[in-house]
This record gives sequence, structure tokens and C-alpha cells, in this order.
Amino acid sequence: KSNLGGNLTLVLSLTFARLKAKSENKELFQYIAQCLGSPMSQKLNGPILGHQTSLILPRPFFNVINGGAHATHPESKLDFQEFQIIPDTQDFGLALGFGQEFYRKLKDFLENKFGKENVILGDEAGFSCPFKNNEEAIEILADLIAKYNYPLKIGLDTAATQFYLPAEALAKEGKSGKYLIDGKSYSAEELKDFYLKLIEAYGIFSIEDPFFEESFDDFSGLMRDLQSKEIGNNFGKSDFQKTLIIADDLTTTNFERLKVAIKKKSGNAILVKPNQIGTLTETLNVIKLAYENTWQAVISHRSGETMDSFIADLAAGAGAFGIKAGAPSAPERMAKYDRILKISNCSNYSD
Repeated sequence: KSNLGGNLTLVLSLTFARLKAKSENKELFQYIAQCLGSPMSQKLNGPILGHQTSLILPRPFFNVINGGAHATHPESKLDFQEFQIIPDTQDFGLALGFGQEFYRKLKDFLENKFGKENVILGDEAGFSCPFKNNEEAIEILADLIAKYNYPLKIGLDTAATQFYLPAEALAKEGKSGKYLIDGKSYSAEELKDFYLKLIEAYGIFSIEDPFFEESFDDFSGLMRDLQSKEIGNNFGKSDFQKTLIIADDLTTTNFERLKVAIKKKSGNAILVKPNQIGTLTETLNVIKLAYENTWQAVISHRSGETMDSFIADLAAGAGAFGIKAGAPSAPERMAKYDRILKISNCSNYSD
């Protein structure tokens, strides 16, 4: 792999998986489930299609407002990278329907608020507008969810490394702290308190990358406070009723970094991106390690996407808790959601 590079090895690995599945007359997600063995996901989430099948379908994390590096509006003041909605249902068809309907209503609301010319698509097909601050975007989502009584939760990918500033850089500006949000500097402790306030005020279900990518201990501190304060959200009838703290930049789909995060209790879920590690085998090893330690897995696309739907089969075959594929609109995003919808209609699935 060191000679070929991760991009090439991933292509070869995924091609082999597709060919192997075809040679065994199996769907790709079935072959992936076979490779993974008996995942802990069965214990974590339970079967979601009753007696017909043990297939576990992921919850979609729809990225409906794009901020940070993914914002395209020049006047956007959003530091957080993703503002998501997560349907509180284990029926994927219903989840997709809720997501698409909410997306349309959100577009109408934003056009009325900012004007059509100020509502454009971000890098992941979510909306990019001249928001004043992060909480404004969260409040809009919360208000719309309440207004239409949608069974939706709010998720955030703050991508905190993007607004992290070393102490030296802040000192030059006459400011203290490590994180710059809405023009204010926050220490890690202050940022943690800010997150706790958002979770309590808006019922935030998940926060991805809440701190700098090397700050294992700060992730751990947030986890401890969530547990001690018993702050969390019911999510259907799942055993996992607490807020998810998702590690992405912290772990980078890397087995050794995940081991450190698990040891330090730096989260309870990992974001999985196959092209970060380079092969399907290594990806599945990371997922296995997560499950063995009662962490959830959320399978993810990248901001620059194609029509390939492999991650949909990976999410279904691995029994992942969730999948991130962007907003429920653009064709390269919908290719993943449509594939899961097709998988959900497979009535002859067996382990």
C-alpha cells in the first residue's frame, strides 16, 4: 500500500469485493456482512425489520445547512461545518421522505428570510446563506422541526480543527483561548460549556469533531460531563439514548488512533471513511474494534462525491448506526440514499 497509494488500493479493494460478491451470487452488502462476521451492531441496535430479516439499516444524517469550509455564500458567518437533521425512525423509506420534505420546507423558509438570490447550495448540497452565527442556523432547524412536528433530531459536525487557533496566533491578536467562534475566543473548557448549552437548549443528538483533532482529553471531558449531567436525547427505542460524540478527524478511520480514543473514552461513535485508510479490510477492522467497545459507526461520504454507492452497501452490511451522504437532493448524494432504499426492499436477506 505504501508504494501504490491509498486511492489505488481502495479502488482495487472495492473492485475485488464487488467481484467476490457477484461470484458468490450475493448482494454487495451481504458479502460485507459476511466479511464482518457477527457485528456488535446487532446487540447495539437490534433488528429493525422484525422477523423477516436481521438487516440493520443506517439512520441518514442529512446535511441540510453547509457552513465552515463547505459554505459557498461569501457572507456566511457559520463556523460549524454541517447542520444536520436525523429522522427518528428506523424505516428508511420514511426517513428519506421526512428528509426530502423538510429540505423543501427549509428552502422555502430560507428564501423568504434571505431572498432567493442569497440561498445557494454548499459543497454537500445543503444550503449556504448569509447566516449571522451558528446558533441562528440551529434555531431555524429547531423552529421548523417544531412547527411541522417532524420526528427529527439535530446533528452537528463542528469540524473544530477548522476554527482552532494555536495560543501563539491568538496572542498576536490580543485574545486568549484556542477556538474562534462567532468572532469570540473560547478555551476548550468554555467551548465544552457552549456545546452543553446547545445540547440542552436544542436537543442536539450528535456532535462530530467538537475539538481539535489531537485533543483526545478534551473529547473525554465532554463525554464525562454529558454522562455526569445525564444530558441526552431519546432516539426511538435504541439502547443508545445519549448524545453521540463522533470522532472523525480525531481517529481518521485509523485502527491505532481509535484504540487511543477508546482507551481515553473520547467519544461513543466513529465516522468511517474508507478512503482515509485505503482498503475495505482495514475499514472493517476499524468497525469491528468500534463494535467490540460498544461504539457506534457512522459511514461517511466525502465533500467531493461521485455516483458510486459503495458506502450505502457498507453501511447496511456493517449494520452501521448512521450514514452521511449529504443533503437529500443532488444526484451524487441521492445515489447512496436510493441504494439503501433498494436494500431495504430486499426481503430475501439472510446472514
